[in-house]
Amino acid sequence: MGNVLEVQSLKMCFEGLTAVADVSFKVRKGLIFSIIGPNGSGKTTILNMISGLYKPTDGRVIFSDKDITGMKPHVVGKLGISRTFQNLRLFNELTVLENVLIGRHCRLGGGLFSDVMGLGSKRKVEKQALKVAMEYLDLFGLARHKDSKAQSLPYGLKRELEIARALATEPQLLLLDEPAAGMNAQETANLVELIRKVRDYGKTIILIEHNIKMVMGLCDHIVVLDSGQKISEGKAHEVQNDPKVIEAYLGTRGVEHAFN
Repeated sequence: MGNVLEVQSLKMCFEGLTAVADVSFKVRKGLIFSIIGPNGSGKTTILNMISGLYKPTDGRVIFSDKDITGMKPHVVGKLGISRTFQNLRLFNELTVLENVLIGRHCRLGGGLFSDVMGLGSKRKVEKQALKVAMEYLDLFGLARHKDSKAQSLPYGLKRELEIARALATEPQLLLLDEPAAGMNAQETANLVELIRKVRDYGKTIILIEHNIKMVMGLCDHIVVLDSGQKISEGKAHEVQNDPKVIEAYLGTRGVEHAFN
């Protein structure tokens, strides 16, 4: 498998403060790839540069052999990168199905979006959009809630709905920013299985997550940041036993405390 993404010497400065400094890594197709690190280490800043929310101060983002550095988010989305955010961004007054249909917007012509939202009738584009939306609702076990308003869902299902909506854009690369935040143990376990399903569905995933136990059991490859710099990279057992990683999380108290 080749690389779907290559980050080359990324740097991001805010009014003289360096949030990310000379970070490079490659993401192979079909993997669950994770970026971890203490609070303020630059994880979300990197996702923001990949997805187009931030233009890097320096460095390049290469996606499917195309330089997308500094491109606007809607352009990046059309090229095949979709994401979720730390805070839920659902349309609470719309139904579950309508929320996922909104994810189809970037794959439709501008004049056809209103058709998808129910104003047209029996058009080919509407049928295709509904088919794709229901496919992802089925994948996530949300089809039975399709007519419910998003605000009525339990928190864990709202998180899953946000991922389903991101997938409706048909991305090659899915960026998940702390998807397990606020979840209980059962919800987190369900999420882990769903992320595996998404990977098996042919998607590449970059995951930011503070639940280190979840990351170590789920991810194929991990990059560790500290103070905006990459301090370690490799498989779970490799970073788990890296002294620099242990110190970044808990000083020198030992790996058994950091990752168990």
